[in-house]
Amino acid sequence: MTYEQNTPNNPSGAVYSKNELESIISWTKTNDVYLILDEIYGKLVYGDTVFHSGLSLESLVNSKMIIINGVSKAYAMTGWRIGWAIADVSITHAMTKILGHLTSNPTVVAQYAAIEALNGQQKSVETMRKSFESRLNFLYRDLSEIDNISIPFKPSGSFYIFFKIDSKFMKKNNFKNTNEISMALLSEEKLAIPSGEGFGMPGYLRLSYAKSEAELIEAVKRLKHFFS
Repeated sequence: MTYEQNTPNNPSGAVYSKNELESIISWTKTNDVYLILDEIYGKLVYGDTVFHSGLSLESLVNSKMIIINGVSKAYAMTGWRIGWAIADVSITHAMTKILGHLTSNPTVVAQYAAIEALNGQQKSVETMRKSFESRLNFLYRDLSEIDNISIPFKPSGSFYIFFKIDSKFMKKNNFKNTNEISMALLSEEKLAIPSGEGFGMPGYLRLSYAKSEAELIEAVKRLKHFFS
């Protein structure tokens, strides 16, 4: 049995506290469950939020915990396709056997680029993090003022806002689900916003703020027009 968690989370932007992660790790150990922790957004947290890696809470030796990470988010290297898994040697050996039959190796240039990203100066990461936080702050404020949508909580990490659509708005406009709203936004407002159905949360839409401020301001205008 396998249990997977993503912190900071996509799509909600929630970040697990140290106590929450310790509880999850304890439960998986008690129940002999493999735990996969996806930490790809770990460098992108905001305000007073502190990110806690599973590596700081549990030794991987003889453990069933697997840490997933990569360079695509914090270093804006999505197209380079470089990521990694860290686990006990018995697990990585098994993973290597399977992976060897599924895919070829990353390109050499991508591997060297990832080495530089991880070992080079980290100023650019902090610059991006601050930019994301600035975008989050104004988006949270402006989206909260739009009729017929609500944001359950302000995200603490990643670069997404997951907002809920008012059920009365959906019924009034004959939308059966947020998949239909997503397609309507694409058709009528030229906005591509994934629906919550893809994340197991119908009734929500996910907005990414990994865009320029100008594009996000325009997106808010179009959302306001659509939902007003």
